[in-house]
Amino acid sequence: MGKTYYEILGVEAKCSFQEIAQKFRVLALTYHPDKNPERMAQVNFKFCQICEAFEVLSVPELREAYDRYGEKVLKNGIPGGDLMGQQAYRFSGDAFEIFENFFGTANPHSIALDDKGRQIQLAEKIENDIHKDAITARKETHAADLMVSCECTLEEFFMGSSKIVEFECSKLTEGGQVTYETVEREVEIKPGMKDGTKLFFPGEGNRPTDKLKGDLTILLTTVANARYRREGNNLVYKHDISLLDALTMAPFEFKTLDGTLFKITPDEIVSPESTRVFKGQGMPILNNDPLSPLMMNHTRGDFLLQFNILFPQNLASAKKD
Repeated sequence: MGKTYYEILGVEAKCSFQEIAQKFRVLALTYHPDKNPERMAQVNFKFCQICEAFEVLSVPELREAYDRYGEKVLKNGIPGGDLMGQQAYRFSGDAFEIFENFFGTANPHSIALDDKGRQIQLAEKIENDIHKDAITARKETHAADLMVSCECTLEEFFMGSSKIVEFECSKLTEGGQVTYETVEREVEIKPGMKDGTKLFFPGEGNRPTDKLKGDLTILLTTVANARYRREGNNLVYKHDISLLDALTMAPFEFKTLDGTLFKITPDEIVSPESTRVFKGQGMPILNNDPLSPLMMNHTRGDFLLQFNILFPQNLASAKKD
């Protein structure tokens, strides 16, 4: 018994169409006769098998009949049934047409795949390969790069700050021993920077004697704030309000992150879904101006005021009656 269509493509019987297409994409390019002129006869048979398997498994009606009855019945005719206007399935024999319909071109040399088997532009493939070659060459001449984290408060991301980051980097002695030394690096936190921002410092990473210095990357992370939550360039503040004040629309006040005081008198009953938006009172939007930390007129996101309604824990006996 020969291989099943699923085995030819190297997929499981319960796989999705996306998995089938991904496998076909790789196999069809690998075994295309035009890419294997030195062994044309061998790959032509394999190429036809791949295209036939894809044709059956990519058409829901054919795949359903194949899964139910198998290849022999599929090709000899399903019992008392009609298969897409035909009594039985017949492979067209034109594997090149199947290839062209799938890829949009008959030329396999104009098609490129990325590392995950996805079709990309040939120019993008060349650029990716050049980048990989550069990384490989760099590993041979430079020490491993170093990444360290730097925790920042929401206030530091808002106002800007200068911080000292302390970390250890490796150093190779003349005797070939690896040692570690503590290094300090001052970093500038600009207003508007956020969690996940990476700061790059070429040549400030690990420091062996047999290679060039590696690079240093400092990853900024956020310390949770008890009062405010950041959403992109917006700030979200949840104000605690008693049930009585919410129902009677009592006035209240609150401060934004920069200390601005707002006094509010609600014009309707406050509910947990109530939200008020204060335009331009959120986080600064990052810019690369060298004077950014000294500027106080940044473009800013919005400030979103939400409510946490505090229900009473118990009621007095008189009120219960």
